[in-house]
Amino acid sequence: MEPVQHDMEQLRREALKRQLKIVEERYPAKGRTPDLDAIVVDANKPTPLYRAPAQRASGSDRMTSLGEHFALPHPATPPPPELQWACATCGIIEPLFLPSGRWIKRSCSCERTERQRQRDQTQLMAWATEQRSQCFGGWLGRQWISESIVKEMTHKTFATYDRERFPEAYDVAQKFVSNPRGNLIFHGDYGTGKTHLTVAVVNDLLERGTLCRFASAPQLYESYLETRKQYDQMAHIQLQERLYSCTLLILDDIDKSEPTNDMHRFYFTLFDERYKARKSTIITTNRYDELAHYIGKAALSRISRAMQVIEMVGDDYRMEESFDW
Repeated sequence: MEPVQHDMEQLRREALKRQLKIVEERYPAKGRTPDLDAIVVDANKPTPLYRAPAQRASGSDRMTSLGEHFALPHPATPPPPELQWACATCGIIEPLFLPSGRWIKRSCSCERTERQRQRDQTQLMAWATEQRSQCFGGWLGRQWISESIVKEMTHKTFATYDRERFPEAYDVAQKFVSNPRGNLIFHGDYGTGKTHLTVAVVNDLLERGTLCRFASAPQLYESYLETRKQYDQMAHIQLQERLYSCTLLILDDIDKSEPTNDMHRFYFTLFDERYKARKSTIITTNRYDELAHYIGKAALSRISRAMQVIEMVGDDYRMEESFDW
């Protein structure tokens, strides 16, 4: 048994020598090489333990890991005073000593929080920009993407809408942005700003990170029929998933298509799925009294739950605007 024990001890010492060599190569420090006889291998601990010379001289039994022994020393020179500064909230901020031996000015918690906030804001703005392209047509397919339409829709905000025309509708739309729950129907005369207010809601919610989808009802139904006719049904399935899952769906001019039984079934399934998922929908129409004729009685019953109706009757403001071709 003794030769075996001797061989094991020799193996341990050789392993320690290899570890020490690696440590010395990575962290060269004159006069810091430990005495091999002072190293103790504890079978119950994976890291070799070392009793520093000062500890041995004092008779201390405290053991330290090799990593602690070879830790970088404290800086030999004090930090430059110009690197120290005071934050009104965090107090005195001391400089940071780098392993390379250089002092640098350190930021406080306030600055780090503000930098992270700015990064998050930048990412959110980039996301909102991409989502506008998807929201205003891209989600229906690439053929529906139009930079001119996206640009026009981006400028439809609460700031560019004349609240004096319909203050009640304006306030309802803004309140919805703060708590986008339930369904809204804006109805009334042509050119009263129904689409403008719904798009303003979308633009505000996109900047808050809310997933929205906008489409004219005839455009949506046409895209639905096109994807359904395709041999590969993947596009049709993806369109349905987008319809059912988005946080807010806006259907503009829902009364502009001649209704059919197939269209009624489409709207019933759409509003039923969104109702079960507790997703909000906004509709605009010029014929609210005839809404059941265009979407079907069953679909109207589904969307009427948690629904708020806003009437907008007045002059056509488009007649007052100039337009450059």
